Amino acid sequence: MKQLFLTSAPRTFDLSAFVLLLFLSLAAQAGDDNLYLGNGGSPLVINASNTVINTYVRVTAPVPAAQSFVTISSTTGFSVGNLVMVWQSTHTGVIPGSSESSGTDLTGEMTGGWEFARIQSLTATRLNFSTPLKYTYSATGSQVVRVPEYTTVTINSTGSLVARPWDGQTGGILAFLATGTVTNNGVIKADGTGFRGGIYSNDGLATTGGTALDGASPAAGQKGEGIVTIRYGTIYGGRGSMANAGGGGSGYQSGGGGGGHLGTGGLGGNTNLSSDGNRPAGGYGGGTLSYDPVVRLLMGGGGGAGHGSNGTGAAGGSGGGVVFFRANALSGTGTISVNGNDAQPGSNDAGSGGGGGGSIHIRLAEDATCNTLSAAGGTGGNVAAAGIGPGGGGGGGSILFQSGSGSCTLTNWTTAGGAAGSQSNPSAPGGPAYGATDGAAGSATVLSGELIVPVVTITAPASGTTTSARPAISGNATPNSTVRLTIDLTNTYVVPVDASGSYAYKLTNEQALSDGLHSVQALADYQGLRSGAVQTNFTTNAALPVRIISFTAGLEMETVHLKWDVTSETAVYVYAIERSADGHRFEEINRVAASASGLARASYTAIDNTPLHGLNVYRLKILDIDGSIAYSQLATQRVDSGFSAVLSPNPLTNKATFTAAGLNRSGGTLSLMNAYGHVLRNYQVPAGHDSWQITIEKGNLPAGVYFLTLRSPAGKQFSGKRLVIE
Repeated sequence: MKQLFLTSAPRTFDLSAFVLLLFLSLAAQAGDDNLYLGNGGSPLVINASNTVINTYVRVTAPVPAAQSFVTISSTTGFSVGNLVMVWQSTHTGVIPGSSESSGTDLTGEMTGGWEFARIQSLTATRLNFSTPLKYTYSATGSQVVRVPEYTTVTINSTGSLVARPWDGQTGGILAFLATGTVTNNGVIKADGTGFRGGIYSNDGLATTGGTALDGASPAAGQKGEGIVTIRYGTIYGGRGSMANAGGGGSGYQSGGGGGGHLGTGGLGGNTNLSSDGNRPAGGYGGGTLSYDPVVRLLMGGGGGAGHGSNGTGAAGGSGGGVVFFRANALSGTGTISVNGNDAQPGSNDAGSGGGGGGSIHIRLAEDATCNTLSAAGGTGGNVAAAGIGPGGGGGGGSILFQSGSGSCTLTNWTTAGGAAGSQSNPSAPGGPAYGATDGAAGSATVLSGELIVPVVTITAPASGTTTSARPAISGNATPNSTVRLTIDLTNTYVVPVDASGSYAYKLTNEQALSDGLHSVQALADYQGLRSGAVQTNFTTNAALPVRIISFTAGLEMETVHLKWDVTSETAVYVYAIERSADGHRFEEINRVAASASGLARASYTAIDNTPLHGLNVYRLKILDIDGSIAYSQLATQRVDSGFSAVLSPNPLTNKATFTAAGLNRSGGTLSLMNAYGHVLRNYQVPAGHDSWQITIEKGNLPAGVYFLTLRSPAGKQFSGKRLVIE
C-alpha cells in the first residue's frame, strides 16, 4: 500500500487557525501524569516523631472533567505554585447492599482515583490550576492534598513521617515527591489512618437472637467504615459487611468482622455460649476491593464493633491509610507501614474486628534498599471472659513498588491478614477463636524496570507533507507502552508499542480522510504515566506520482535481488530502497535514480549484498522532484545465513545496544558518524565470537541523527544503522 506526501496545502483552509486549535487541544492534556519526580525544592530532614507534612481539605462542589479549578472548604495552608493531589477517597457508584463479605469491582469507577495539579491562583475557597483536570470528582468523599516536593528526604532514627488520620472527609494519606534519595532510618507510616472502625455501643436490653445483616446499634454492633462512607454511624449496625467495611456482631456478644481491602476481613466470633446458644452471628469481614493499584489509591476498611451489653467493649480497629511517594532512590534501615489497627481487647463484651491493611505506593527511578514494608491487617479483639465472641482479623492491604534495582524485594514485605482474636476458654466450641477467623492476605504488585516518563514521536506522516487518504501513521515510543493517536481532535486509536519501541497504524477504507488539512496527535501511556503530546499536520491528496505495478524480492547466492515495475511515472527523481527486520522500523540501504518519465511501463532493479540474517522486509520510498514522498507495498525475503544487526532502543535517550551476529568470528570496527560522515567514535569488535554486543552511550553527543557503520578487518562494510539521539 502506498502513502503519498506532498508539500502544498489546500487554499481553502486557514492553517493558522487550525494550528491554534491544535495547540489549545495539546495544552488541555492537563491531568496526564508526566510529573515524574517533581520540581525538587529544598531537602527535608526529620528528627521528630509523628511529623505531618501534608495539608488536607475537602472538596465542596462537584468537579466535572476538564475543569481547571476546585471549590474547597478553605485554602489555608495552600500557596500558588504548590503541587496538589485531587483524590476521590470514597465510593461514587451504586451503593451496594450489606453482604457476606462479597467483593467489589471498582473497574470503571472513580473510587480511589487521583491526579496531580499545580495551583496557579487561589481565593478563600477556590484553587485554580494551571491546566484542567482529567477526571470527574464528586463533592462527597473527594479531597485536595498538598504534596510537598523535595530534593532529598532524610528520616533519622528518632523521626517519623505520618499521615493525619482520616476523619470521614479528609486525611489518611502521606504523600511527597523527591528528586533525590529518600533515606529512611526511622519510620514512614499511615498505620490506622484509614477508614474508621465501628464504634462500640452498650445494649442495655441485652438483645439475644439477632442474625440480621442490617440493624441499628446498640441492638447490633456498628459496622466499620469503608469506601461507602455514607453507611457509617450508629444506625448502620448488623453483621453484613458494606464493601470493605467489617460488619458488627448481630447476636448477643458476638464478635465484629475485620475490615477488608485486597484481602477479605475475618469473621467475628459466635454469640454468648450460655445466654445466646453459641450461634454464628458474628460480623462478616469486609470484602475485597478489585482495582488497578497503579492508578487507584485505597485505604483499608474499618473493623466492625462487637455486640456489647456490659459496658466493657472496644471499637473496631481503623484501617491502614496510604503512603505514596516517588523518588530517585530509597535507602536506610527504617520501616514503611500502612497496617490496620488491632482491635483493643475487651473484658466481658465481644471483641471487635481488626482494621484492613492500607496501600503503599512507591516508585523509584533508581536503586532501593529497605527494611520492612508492611500493609498487614490488624488483629481481632481478644475477650477476657469465656464463651464470648472475639473479633475477626483485618484483611491484608496493597503494596505497589518499582525501582531500577536493589535489595528492597518481596522478602522484606508483608501484606498478611490479621489474626483472629481469642476468648479465655480453650475448651469452648471452636477453641480460643470461638468461630472468629483470620483476615486473608493482600498482595503486592511489582512494576518492571525503573520509573520513567514515556516518550513518543511521530515519524510519518511528516509534518507539512501530504499523504494519501489512508496514511500509515508510525513512530517511536517507550518500548511496550501504548500510544493514543488522535486524528483531527476527534477520532482516537489505541496502538501497542513493540519491544523495540516502534508503533504503526494504517487507516482502513472506512477511516479514509477527505482531501485537505489534517492533524495527528500522539500520547504514550506507560505504567500509569503519560508522555507529553506531539503532533504532525499534513494534507491529503488523491494524486500519485507513480503507479507501482509490482515489487518483488528474490534470493540469489545470499544476496537479495529487488525488482519493481512502474507505470505513469511523472516527476519522480529517485527510488530509495528501505529494509526492515520486522516490517515496522526501516532504514535506507540503496538508491536508484528514476529514468522512466513519460514511458507507459518500465522496470527497475537493485541488489542487497548484505541482507539480514532471517527475515528481510523491503519497501520503496519514492521521492518526487517537488519534495513529496510515496511508499510502495512491502516485499519480503528470508535469508538463513549471513550477517544480522539490531540497534535498540532507537531513538536513544541514555544508551543503546548494538547486537550483531554472522561476522564469521573475524572481528572488525564499529564507527559512529555524524550526518556529515565524520567519524566521532570507533568501537573495536572482538574477534573469535559468532555474536556480540556493544553499548553506545549518549555522553555529550547533542540530539540529532547519526550513523553506525560496521566494517571487517579487510574493509568490507557489513551494516549501516541510522541512530537518532533525543
